[in-house]
Amino acid sequence: MRAEGIRGESLAEGYLKSKGYKIIGRNEKLMGIEVDLIATAPDGDVCFIEVKSRTTYSYGYALEAVTPAKIARYKRFINLYTQIHRLYDKTLRIDVIAVSGDDVEHIENVGG
Repeated sequence: MRAEGIRGESLAEGYLKSKGYKIIGRNEKLMGIEVDLIATAPDGDVCFIEVKSRTTYSYGYALEAVTPAKIARYKRFINLYTQIHRLYDKTLRIDVIAVSGDDVEHIENVGG
């Protein structure tokens, strides 16, 4: 992982913890799909979090990198993860944390 990705995930994790989230997984992989962070929100929702970092806007904003294909991969991951960890009674959601420089933006429930 590139340095900006590591830094972005670290900032995202610190942000989530400051908001009362509990980190339960980092860089989890299933079926060749990786989820950056998995966390339990203060309300009990289980959040599967994509962290996108940018140090420059030459390649666009961080949030623009979260495509419908990426969301579809996350949904496949979540289906398997739910079965393995028996999360049938939990509310699950896909969140995105966009890190641009030192700015952190948290967008909840992007997966519909």
